[in-house]
Amino acid sequence: MTVGPLQLGAPWALALLLLLVPIVLLGRRRLAFSSAGRRRFVLAVRSLVVALVVVALADPRWLAPGREKATIFLIDSSASTAGFQAAASAWVRQALERMGPDDRAGVVAFGREPVVLQPLGRTRDFRAAALPPDDRTDLAAALRLGQAMLPAGGVRRLVVLSDGWENLDSAERVMDGLAAAGIVVDVVKPTLPSAGLVIRQVDAPPLLREGDPFDVYVQIESATAGDGRLTVLLDGQPAADQAIRLRAGATQYAVPLIAQGAGFRRVEVRVAQGTTQALAAAGFYAVKPRGNVLLYEDRPGEAARLNAMLQEAGLRTEVRASPTAPPNVAPLRQFDAIALVNVAATSFTLDQQRAIQAFVRDLGKGLVLIGGPNSFALGDYGSQLLGELLPVHADIPPKPEEGTFGLVLVIDKSGSMDLRTDGVSKMQMAKEAAMLAVDMLRDDDIIAIVVFDSNHRWLVQPQKVADNRGVPAIQARITGVQADGGTEIFPALERGVQGIRDTDARYKHVLLLSDGQSPSGDYDRLLREARAANITLSAVAVGADADTALMSRLGREGGGRYYFTERVRDIPRIVAKETSIAIGATTAQGRIQPQYVAPSPVLRSFIPAELPTLATYAVTTPREAAETILVSPSGDPLLAHWQYGNGRTVAWTSGLQDDWAGEFASWSGRSQFWGQLVRYAMGVPAEPGIGIRAETQAMQVTLTADVVTDDGRYIDLADAEATVIAPSGAARAYPLRQEAPGRYRVQFSAEEAGAHEVRVRIARAGQVERSEIAGFVTVADPEARSLAPNDRLLNRLAGVTGGRQIADPAAAFADTTRPAGLAWLPLWPWLLGGALVLFVLDIAARRLRGIGLARFRRLT
Repeated sequence: MTVGPLQLGAPWALALLLLLVPIVLLGRRRLAFSSAGRRRFVLAVRSLVVALVVVALADPRWLAPGREKATIFLIDSSASTAGFQAAASAWVRQALERMGPDDRAGVVAFGREPVVLQPLGRTRDFRAAALPPDDRTDLAAALRLGQAMLPAGGVRRLVVLSDGWENLDSAERVMDGLAAAGIVVDVVKPTLPSAGLVIRQVDAPPLLREGDPFDVYVQIESATAGDGRLTVLLDGQPAADQAIRLRAGATQYAVPLIAQGAGFRRVEVRVAQGTTQALAAAGFYAVKPRGNVLLYEDRPGEAARLNAMLQEAGLRTEVRASPTAPPNVAPLRQFDAIALVNVAATSFTLDQQRAIQAFVRDLGKGLVLIGGPNSFALGDYGSQLLGELLPVHADIPPKPEEGTFGLVLVIDKSGSMDLRTDGVSKMQMAKEAAMLAVDMLRDDDIIAIVVFDSNHRWLVQPQKVADNRGVPAIQARITGVQADGGTEIFPALERGVQGIRDTDARYKHVLLLSDGQSPSGDYDRLLREARAANITLSAVAVGADADTALMSRLGREGGGRYYFTERVRDIPRIVAKETSIAIGATTAQGRIQPQYVAPSPVLRSFIPAELPTLATYAVTTPREAAETILVSPSGDPLLAHWQYGNGRTVAWTSGLQDDWAGEFASWSGRSQFWGQLVRYAMGVPAEPGIGIRAETQAMQVTLTADVVTDDGRYIDLADAEATVIAPSGAARAYPLRQEAPGRYRVQFSAEEAGAHEVRVRIARAGQVERSEIAGFVTVADPEARSLAPNDRLLNRLAGVTGGRQIADPAAAFADTTRPAGLAWLPLWPWLLGGALVLFVLDIAARRLRGIGLARFRRLT
């Protein structure tokens, strides 16, 4: 317990002060025949003696400035500092010669274990004993021992002479405690040796699919710059051999490889610089079967180009029509990614969209959306569940203010439109749809309405909304339309195209709505004229009797969209959506050069500035959490991706059609580009529901497996086993013990150095529920993996404790910038001394009865 500068080590002892009560009561009885003055004096002295003893038992201490300075030098004697130990001992010896009168110092050497070479004292002479080099370093243990050797108060300091590399325990666990105790840690770093070459680390993706391109990253440290040679072996066979340029210090190299053959692969890296060779280093990766991609298309043949390019890139593919998508996720498990090739979101039911959502979010698979006339805003993704999966917002953006919009509604009013379904007629819904469309226009937009049966007529002439007496007047004319007669589409459609063609509207669009068939007419000519006049055409087919072949052709070749519905009540929604799309700036066209804004594995080995131009893309806006990789000159996303739940989604806002892809369609790198894009979407080929983590310190290994069911519940009380296959091929099985919900772990010591294969199996009731492959690397001599000091750890150790880096031994005890230390001084000796003096007075007052109190006071 601490109160200001006072601290009690055993505050519970103060409870003994209650003994004063019986002591006073008993003393009064025993001193009953003494005078009142003597009795009061004796009882006061006796109570004070007891109080002083009780307070002394509470171990009181007073915080006061400490005069002494205590320093412990910690010398690293591990193998990695073999060339530094003699210099370190000489450094400490020179430092000790400069100790001041208030200084005390001690010396500790450490490798696997710390050893006291010189206890804390004032000895200035130091002769270091020769210690055999150790292949282990426990800096944390040395710091703990140094702290234990320091006194309780004064200026307390540790000086670490080490390269900072450790492979037993961790100094990170100790440094905060040292700082809290007020112990400062200074560091002395060794200099880089004049010669040497080491491979510090070899990294490769732990899990790959067959055919995946990947890089093996090799970090090399050299004492000198120069030419070298790097060799990579896979399972003992040469896989890459290349000349490299080394610089003094650390250098990282990426060696490109292709994953071939399913199974576990051991990587060995060798580096030579002249006659100097580094100790070979190991790595690993596991190869799983080729990726399986499901391609959805709305129209037959639309996914053919992508299908061919992905197969050329080494992926397995399957093409299906979008309506065949399953309503649940189970049938999709066999695939690693789904690609939607110019597919409208409305092509899927809500259950089908939920299945695709679960495929990405829960199973951790990939989704790729590729643009086209039916994608993004054009495919109504902004209002559908699938839109939530995208890394871009697919809402319909507003049209730029410059220029007016011209809309022609060509509406079938034949007798069949008067048929009623669900209490309403198609004619009623068509009129409501037309009124909604008109309501979305501005006063300076142009509106025209053609109604037809066997004949046709202008219901509203092609004029600005304001010139047609405004929206209410136009809507009033719409309400008066009555269904009657046959169906003649072509004359009415031709009149609508001609009517809008002659206006000054910048954006011109025709929307045809019909429930009948009228195959006669020169539609080829009409479509050519419409395209030449920059007029787009969309078609809405209502009911099974509609000419769906004609209507879909008009929507496809007219540059607009095609809709089909058998639900009469859907007509207003479809027409309103189509009008919104037509009014909005849903696409951008021109010679579009992709602009690079962020790195991505999708562009691996490509020079972004050399990417070919595009012709059209869907206008979208990026989500905040997404990574936008390529943009148009206007800043709109062309390529974006993000993490959605456990999986990834990628958006390519351009398309595969010639009028969208532009030069991309004939680009020589297109197959590699699409292969890398889809492979990235697939993510890591890990089995769902199981995660394996291997932690190593030298030859000590900790394996952890976290397992859950498909719906995220922990798998408990399972039979968990890990089979470890050493580099020599020797296999050993280790049971994993459950230590937390869904978590199983085992610790063991590896018998061989190098890359080890791990196969984990989780079973319940004899049925294997989860299995996965992993790996780890053990290093027999971790100290041989570095030349330079571990600056990060040493700088952090000094920074956290308020220390510094020292180079000159003369500065070891010369620091005058630090405040004087404080010490807790024990008070119990003074208290017991006072109690002893008072105890003598107590005896004298009781024994010398013949002397009066006044005379006793004179004598004392």
